[in-house]
Amino acid sequence: MPYLADIERRRTWVSDKTLQSLADALNLEPYELICANMENKKEKSRGQSKESRKQMAEVVTGKKEILRKTVENVMEDLILELVKKVP
Repeated sequence: MPYLADIERRRTWVSDKTLQSLADALNLEPYELICANMENKKEKSRGQSKESRKQMAEVVTGKKEILRKTVENVMEDLILELVKKVP
């Protein structure tokens, strides 16, 4: 098993066996080790400015609206094609 310091410093990536061994030693599931790292990254990103988060929310909302319209158009086209096939 690689040294923990090497893993922490990202000098070595863990294999699935090593990840399982670490999880077992900590009484965790392997995914919890990975998710904990993701949570740490989220906490760091919370330091973003309020304006930056607002801009990001606007982009996501815009993409969501584009997706909604696209799905509506595709569904409408499919329904029209089905109606044309009905005798």
